[in-house]
Amino acid sequence: MTAQFMAWTTNSAIYSRNGQDVFVFTQAEPTGLLKNTKSRVYFISIPDAVIIEAQGLDFTVLQLLVNEKHGDVIAVGHRAGSMMIVTIAKIYFNEVPKKNQNARNGTLQLRPQRLVPVEDFGDLFLSPGLAASEHLFNKSFIMISIREQIYFAAALADWCPAECEGTVSYKSPYTPIFNKEPRIPLSLAAPALVYARFSMEAVTIDVKFDRATLRGALPVDTNNDIVPDIIDYTTQLTGDAWDCANVFDAETVILLGPYPETTCKWASDDLIQVALPRVFEIQVGDQIFLNADTIYTIPRPQDNEYSMAAQGGIAISLPDPLEQPVVIITGQTEIDECSPLQLYATDSYFLGGKASYRWELLGYTDLTNNPAGRIYNQTKLELFRFVLQNATDFNEGKVESPPDYLEEAVLFTINLTVTSRWGLSQSELVDITKLDFPAPMVSILGPKELLVNRTEQVSLLANGVPSECWEVKQCPDSWAIVGWRPPANWNIYNFTVETFAINNPNNAAYASVTVKVRRSPVFAYLATEDRLMTRGDILVLDARESQDPDYPTNPGMTFVGTFQWWCLTPERLPCFGSDSTGLIPPLATWHDRRAFGVVEFLAFHL
Repeated sequence: MTAQFMAWTTNSAIYSRNGQDVFVFTQAEPTGLLKNTKSRVYFISIPDAVIIEAQGLDFTVLQLLVNEKHGDVIAVGHRAGSMMIVTIAKIYFNEVPKKNQNARNGTLQLRPQRLVPVEDFGDLFLSPGLAASEHLFNKSFIMISIREQIYFAAALADWCPAECEGTVSYKSPYTPIFNKEPRIPLSLAAPALVYARFSMEAVTIDVKFDRATLRGALPVDTNNDIVPDIIDYTTQLTGDAWDCANVFDAETVILLGPYPETTCKWASDDLIQVALPRVFEIQVGDQIFLNADTIYTIPRPQDNEYSMAAQGGIAISLPDPLEQPVVIITGQTEIDECSPLQLYATDSYFLGGKASYRWELLGYTDLTNNPAGRIYNQTKLELFRFVLQNATDFNEGKVESPPDYLEEAVLFTINLTVTSRWGLSQSELVDITKLDFPAPMVSILGPKELLVNRTEQVSLLANGVPSECWEVKQCPDSWAIVGWRPPANWNIYNFTVETFAINNPNNAAYASVTVKVRRSPVFAYLATEDRLMTRGDILVLDARESQDPDYPTNPGMTFVGTFQWWCLTPERLPCFGSDSTGLIPPLATWHDRRAFGVVEFLAFHL
């Protein structure tokens, strides 16, 4: 080291990328008065110790940061009466002379590029020594202590009020930062688990990573320099049913269940789908963990960028969105005097594959309109309550009652409450009419209320059953549907089916269903879907042939409606503007014809 470097400071940084290494440091230049001290910055090639550049600055550097990916050299210091964070240089590699070069950003001494507004940073008193640079997104971090100047003595101010909990006390003399994934020299972030959640019916568990992965393919370092050289795709997990033990540790596999009852597959580069057996042990809140050295980020070999392996675990969560149970009760709701009651709730859904059923008799109503009042058979009522309670105690999704347990000419109101695996409950009332005469019974298969789009075709299937009374018992084809009756309302239709015995048409049974018709949802259609772009190409997104199924767009015509466009980067940040959802604002640099469903812009904007 020569004499000119002896007045050095502790401000230094290293740039090391693709075999090009530069050491950056500052020295305090000689001056008559301490207050006039300025810094000189040096860029030294490693390992040949050649001075690439040396420049005097017009302020004292308190902190240096180098972004290794982008080559930006950032300095923190007090200049022109205020504290600054500025970019003073940019390091790049010049292929022609085959040596490291330093490109200054404008006039170094006079016009540094300010990164933080004066009003946000200019009046701070900096305690240097703690900084970090996040090179993937070209961000820098500096920790400061806020001070107040009191009679030439620096006193710490309490910037954290009483309700500010969980932060580092301002009295702490030193607060280091721990980086759990330094990415040196593996510069890409390792895949991180975002969520692991059940599907609504608990058929699968979706395990989501925050970035695309190699699907089990392994980076291989052939020269022991830590940086991978090739990718071994022979270990990549393919197919729709592989052993989950390839990705998850032994304890997790015990929870999920053994192969082949439980299988895994890659639904996409960032999503593993675990197919569960009908009976399984894992529950919401259980933790699952990854095998070590198994899941890696898709590399960028052209930039020599690779990642560390994903690690850690995550708790299993509820489905999202979490739906309320939908209760569907099927069976005859009008039964004649000789036929049993049979109700089924096993077609209900959004139950998580496991439900509890509670059957209750809420009330009963006389259908004879006897002015003297009805005296009910309490023995029969207790027998029917016992049937309902027994179905509840054994958690059965069906109720079957002999005909003698139901008193004739009575309307019974039953409440069924279904609770899903996820703890959500839904109740449904059903009215059972017990006739006092023999008649065929009928039911309409499916829910009692249907919600359909205008363009959907609806099929209503009625199921008729002959009476159990021997004197009118007929073959299954001895009953007839006599009519479907829609009301005048254009979007709500009530259909009723009537059945009767041929030899006694006055004794009839009925079943009804309501059909609600709604507008069909509009769907977007792009003339060209996913594609591979080259930087600088013009990207055209054309959605003019999007469709409203109720009012179709003819081929070659433009959809009559409005268009909005969203764009998010792979990091889920807005491509343009500041809207967090990615809503694209009008930009003069685009060929913007969004009113007609078309936008154009250069691919380098992405």
